[in-house]
Amino acid sequence: FPFALDHVTAQFMFGREPGTNKDKLSIISFEGHHDETVVYTDNRAISFVLCPHADDPIGEWRLRLEGLHVRDLVPDRTLRRALPAGIRNTVKALDPLGKVDLEGTVELRGTRYESDPITAYWNYRTTLTDATILTGVKLEHVNGKVHSKGQWDGRNIHMDGNVSLDSVQVLNHQFAYVQGPFTLHNQDLIVGSQRAFPGPNAGPQQAIPNNERLTARAVGGIFFLDAKAHLDSQRTTYAVKTAMQNAILDRYARDYGLGSNLHGVMNGWAELNGDSTDPKDVTGRGQLLIHPAALYELPVFIQMFKAFSFATPDKTAFNYALTQFDIRNRTVSFPKIDLIGDAISLRGRGAARFDGPLHLEFYSRPASAWAQVPGLSSLFDQFTQGWVVVSVTGTVQRPTARVIAMPQVDSAMRNFLAAINRPGTIPTLSTPPWMLPPRAASLNP
Repeated sequence: FPFALDHVTAQFMFGREPGTNKDKLSIISFEGHHDETVVYTDNRAISFVLCPHADDPIGEWRLRLEGLHVRDLVPDRTLRRALPAGIRNTVKALDPLGKVDLEGTVELRGTRYESDPITAYWNYRTTLTDATILTGVKLEHVNGKVHSKGQWDGRNIHMDGNVSLDSVQVLNHQFAYVQGPFTLHNQDLIVGSQRAFPGPNAGPQQAIPNNERLTARAVGGIFFLDAKAHLDSQRTTYAVKTAMQNAILDRYARDYGLGSNLHGVMNGWAELNGDSTDPKDVTGRGQLLIHPAALYELPVFIQMFKAFSFATPDKTAFNYALTQFDIRNRTVSFPKIDLIGDAISLRGRGAARFDGPLHLEFYSRPASAWAQVPGLSSLFDQFTQGWVVVSVTGTVQRPTARVIAMPQVDSAMRNFLAAINRPGTIPTLSTPPWMLPPRAASLNP
């Protein structure tokens, strides 16, 4: 293992291994340094080297280090060059940054022939401190522990493990108590459950138990995640399926600077795919339900209320807000946005680009008018009466809103407006089969 150590101190005991009669070098204690990295063994554990006989034509040797401790290991180029080729490629794709600590067991085997690969087995706990890792999506400020065990047979690497992270930042969002399983086979990584990604001939998909998924907590809610990635230093591809359960909009608004008068409970899901580490290249779809929804402090709604000439926007809340979204070409498209309240109901659609520009249209009519409509069929006859349209342009941070003429009411427009729910009803998410159904929303979960 070509990783230089200096200032080495060690205590050994030499003898024979019973049963094989091989020479055995028992390691009573060992300590070495590589720059600021310290490597040592626990003197209460059993570490040893089994040496081949001098007349052994193969010359197989075995090194087992139990109670191995590595402190302040830096996964730099020197360490990566020392790794076997297959492991080196995987580590290069993950591109870890920051110091790590390791504790556990490592076993290496090889022969006297340099052409024969050195195989490896390990079972250890890794402690990460403010680390950065690329898994398709960049994980930053990673703090916590990862337990893993695996083997390298000279051609293939296979590893299973569990993460137990105190905190991690993903796409500038902070998550805590991140726990769940993962599997790595060569350059194919599964985080959470493999069952979230069934093959083309799989049967009906069932709900996935929580202990098979990656779970995390943020803004008062629980998040579930299953992901797969093909790790490649040139281009990593990934697919992510995630769900949000009972997150508190108030906390999200406070933590991310959106104001103090936003209230509600958020449930939703998303499926995301990408073939680069740039979040701007992601594609996907999903839904978000906020119930109840007090959103009037958002700049978009402030401008809309002014355009609609609503007199008391500071007292306006919606029974719920529901939106579908699609992500493609660095744009989030909203085929449907419903904002339903006792005094105000809106149906909208449009798009927002990642770099800020908005183009949304909202259609409104006083919610009390619904009570005067006997049925959806007669509602079609009234589409040209009482509807107001507001166009929202500008940027997410600086939106502008203006009333525009009602577009021509064709069959597509009628279907679009007729599908809006009446006040008093709360829709459910169109839950994909891999997602656990959300619990009933509450402001005090």
